[in-house]
Amino acid sequence: MSSSLTARDKRVAEWWWQDLVGYSGQRPNHKSSQVYMKTLIDIAAADGVLHEKELKYILGMASVGGQDEHLIKELEAYRPGTSIDTQKMFNDTDMAYVASTRSSLIYFAHRAASADGELHPKELEAIHAVARKLGSSDEEIQKVLALCDEEEKLRKKRISILYPQGLGTAINSYEEKFS
Repeated sequence: MSSSLTARDKRVAEWWWQDLVGYSGQRPNHKSSQVYMKTLIDIAAADGVLHEKELKYILGMASVGGQDEHLIKELEAYRPGTSIDTQKMFNDTDMAYVASTRSSLIYFAHRAASADGELHPKELEAIHAVARKLGSSDEEIQKVLALCDEEEKLRKKRISILYPQGLGTAINSYEEKFS
């Protein structure tokens, strides 16, 4: 994590890495995060449009993951498909970092590309292409994509159980009680 982060930002990043990813070790450095996030942007834009919700998902992920404002601004300005570094990554597919992150790249690419409410066939095609280029088997790709679909169903179920009348109603009732 960058030293320019506030104590609050560091706390959020620690929580995110532990809760979502189950990891409490060293965080990715700026360069590796830059390549990873730009790859997500490239995949989300595979349908010809980088939707605002897709970019917000990726920026949110970078933010809660503890990336500094410099990288966030760089990602905001990034034009999909223009990074030489993301292209270089695919020349080093035998590197240890590729094997250790390819499933997560499939997972977060699906999440990012679906953030606009639709996983376009070209986005799905891009996920498959990147995953294969990184050495993922069709079985591995299908397993991760099935996880994404199941997780979305569980998310909707969780929300309907926890907030049967909607989260807005719950927030309003608390605000009425405690204001």
